Amino acid sequence: MLRMTTVDGAIFLGRDHEELVRGMRADVWDAPARLEDYMAEVGDRITQMTGEPVCVDDAQRFVLDMERLGFAQVDEGVM
Repeated sequence: MLRMTTVDGAIFLGRDHEELVRGMRADVWDAPARLEDYMAEVGDRITQMTGEPVCVDDAQRFVLDMERLGFAQVDEGVM
């Protein structure tokens, strides 16, 4: 089990990185229907803020980029 804590304090749990991203999308008021579109929107905002590219076509790499850029912390083995 993975636990991701975002920079604003939100906590998401999932069996894998895709479940984490699905939880993030479910927490948004007017989220895009497709997970890929949601990652693209979030990735674009992060890139605008940091100038660093974010992978938006793979949930695991997307989450790892969020972590690398200081927008999330992921802990593994959480029950």
